[in-house]
Order: sequence, then C-alpha cells, then structure tokens
Amino acid sequence: MCGRASDTIDPTGEGPYEFSHIRIAWRPRYNIAPTQPIRIARRVAGAVDHRYVRWGLVPFFAKADAGALTPAWKVPTFNARSEELEAKPSFRHTLASQRCLVLINGFYEWTGEKGRKTPHYIFLPNHEPFALAGLWDRWTSKDGALELVSCTVLTRAAGGFMRTLHTREPVILPAERYDAWLDEGNANWWRVLEGLEEPPLQEYAVTGYLNSRGAEGSACIAPAA
Repeated sequence: MCGRASDTIDPTGEGPYEFSHIRIAWRPRYNIAPTQPIRIARRVAGAVDHRYVRWGLVPFFAKADAGALTPAWKVPTFNARSEELEAKPSFRHTLASQRCLVLINGFYEWTGEKGRKTPHYIFLPNHEPFALAGLWDRWTSKDGALELVSCTVLTRAAGGFMRTLHTREPVILPAERYDAWLDEGNANWWRVLEGLEEPPLQEYAVTGYLNSRGAEGSACIAPAA
C-alpha cells in the first residue's frame, strides 16, 4: 500500500524529474495524500507530458450526480494491485496506452496497534527521486466543459525490506524501464514489471506530527526521538 508520499526535489534536478523542455509550477510537498495533486510523467500521442493530476483514479465512465461538477467515485483507486489489473474495470482499459510514472522521493507507512500507530518514512539513499509505475485516466463531463485527469499507483507484494512495515509496496521502476513503461505502442506492458530487483530502500520512524490534520513541511520527516 502507498497512501502518503513526499515530493521535495526541484524538477530541474536529475532522475525522473529532469524534463529540460518542460516547465511547471512546483513547490515541495512533504505529505501528499489521495485526492490531492501529485506529479506524473506520461506520453500522449508520443510527446512527453509532465503535470499534476488527482491522486486516486476516476475512470472515464464514472457518472456525476445531477448538479455536481465532478463525479463522486467512491471506490478507492489510489493504489492498484499490479497482479489484478486486467480483472479490474477501473484499470483494465488504461493498460494499453495510459501508463505513467508517478514522481516522488519518499512515502510513508504505519506500524503498531490502532490508535498507537507509528509513521515511518521510506526513501532511497541520499533521498534521491524515483518513479512509481502508475496508470492515468481522463474523465470529461457530458458537455465537454469539465475535465479531470487522475492517476493510481501500482503495488506489489512487499519484498524483504518492506515486509516488516506492510504486506504491499509501490512498484518502483528503475530508470532503464521508464521508456518501455511509457511507450504507448508497447502492448507487452507486463514484461516491464517482471523480475524487478528489490530497491535499496531505507526508513526511519517519524514524529506523530505527520498524523496531524493538514501536516506539511519538513517537520513531517523529522525523526522520532
């Protein structure tokens, strides 16, 4: 599972954030939650598109209630089990050409008993940015006046490191597989997810500040005493 993330690296930096021909307004986020904007990279008609979208996929066939500006899609779709994608209507139609990279540099998991859970911050060495395998979709109102682009993060069974924190982990793609995942003409998408090595993740417990409503800023990743 991946339900909170951080994005604190300037997009003019290196790694999946480096799209020199694209400029978007950016600000560091230490506590991104589902339904909030999260950054993705995708290809549309062969061109790289780098933007913020809603975290929590709303499929194109979702229906909006009368008078509502956007659809009330109540099914949790911020995560998608990679081994079940073809069985889920919400995700199946996106596999052919609506794959994306979700750009972050850390995420959180909680351990412990209900009411006394401890948040943990998980990241790569040197807090370097990385990309998660994701899917995106576009919902459009009947009159075409409104549009909502959204995404989901793929997960897989937790590896040895993550197993002490959770049974699932996000699918972190190595840089050499970015192009294949984003390739709209690549029908063999599942091969991109095969044989992925366990990334060298690190973690530490953070303070309970992260549990506060509206928590934001570097205090979110402050180590617990």
